[in-house]
Amino acid sequence: MRKVQFVIAAALFVFASSAQAASIPKYVSDAVADKARPEKDTARDVNRKPAETIVFAGVKPGQVVAELVPGGGYYTRLLSKVVGPKGHVYAITGAEILPVIPKA
Repeated sequence: MRKVQFVIAAALFVFASSAQAASIPKYVSDAVADKARPEKDTARDVNRKPAETIVFAGVKPGQVVAELVPGGGYYTRLLSKVVGPKGHVYAITGAEILPVIPKA
C-alpha cells in the first residue's frame, strides 16, 4: 500500500512541477497562506508544492472533490479551503476501495 501511495505522490509531484507559478489563482494562494494551517503542514509546502498541485488538478471553489487515500489530511485541509463552503471534499480511504478482479 505504501508503494502505491509513493507512486501516486511522485506522479503528482512531477505533474505539479510543470505548472506555472504565475497562474495560481487567489483562492488557491489564500488557502495555502491560511494562518490556521498546522505548522507541520506549512513546513511540508516547500517540497509538496501545494498551490501548483491544486492548480494542476483543476480544483475550484464550489466543486465536489474526491481525495483517494488522504493519509494525514495535508491535502484534505487545503482542498476544503479551496472548494469552500459551497463545495465538498470526500476522503476515500484504502479500507473502502475494493479490487476489481476480471473474470477469466
